[in-house]
Amino acid sequence: KSCGLGNTSDGREWYRAGMSLTSGLYWLSFLMLLRATSVDFAVFMGGMFHVFRSLATFLICLGVILVAFAEMFFIAFRGTIFCLCRSEYPSSAEEEECIQEEEYLNSSASFCSFKESLLHVYFMLVGEFDVSVVPY
Repeated sequence: KSCGLGNTSDGREWYRAGMSLTSGLYWLSFLMLLRATSVDFAVFMGGMFHVFRSLATFLICLGVILVAFAEMFFIAFRGTIFCLCRSEYPSSAEEEECIQEEEYLNSSASFCSFKESLLHVYFMLVGEFDVSVVPY
């Protein structure tokens, strides 16, 4: 049995997705009812919306900066011996250089694909820890 939405004939996945959306809308309408009936709750909700707007602006700027640095590192490392040694089929001349640079290659972060570069830049932001435990 597949895990995708709508891939089965009985439609249970669509029903669950629809009920999840309906439940979320129900709780949102309940919050709006509380906001309309209680002045204190309306003030609290206004403060929360202000914080979320400010936080969204910050997170968008942070995301743009992360993507920019990831792309810069990806472009800087793309043609280096480091990335050529990580490819599946290095040439014989590259293999000799790879053997000489093996210690450097084992100790360096990987920026040879954009996905890995973005992941490593994110880890630089939140603090260094073992990247090998993250399944990507």
